[in-house]
Amino acid sequence: MSERIQNPRGANETMKTLQDTADYYLKKLRGGDFESAFHGLIDLDPAIVHPLIAAYRAEESAELRNKVLQIIAEFRTPYALPLFDEAVRDRTNDGYKLALDGLVTLASTEAVKILESVLRGEATSAAGDSEYIDWVREALGQIQAEISK
Repeated sequence: MSERIQNPRGANETMKTLQDTADYYLKKLRGGDFESAFHGLIDLDPAIVHPLIAAYRAEESAELRNKVLQIIAEFRTPYALPLFDEAVRDRTNDGYKLALDGLVTLASTEAVKILESVLRGEATSAAGDSEYIDWVREALGQIQAEISK
């Protein structure tokens, strides 16, 4: 990608690519400056979500993955649907709750399909997790209510 993005915080440098921009703010995030990373990223074009998704998938730290997922959810873009689908099924930490929030925020028929698929999978699982199922059902109900408005 050769798209140029102006740094929204007024810094003198111009970010050359989406990846450079993502790397700049991910470095801040890894350095513990969530607020700067969060506000710097959400002011950008939603296309920044693509390198953020790649960073999420490459990140080993569950804490940083959750922070990246939280930032991605702020964009309210369907670009994130495949990631939310993936993250909502990963119950190794509370990231699935952030993915549910992202799906509720999108409130789309695609989000409904994702959550219905999750519930079907849980119905056929011998080791269904009732708390997880409750979270998914609640999110699905919120989405359906929003869509029916």
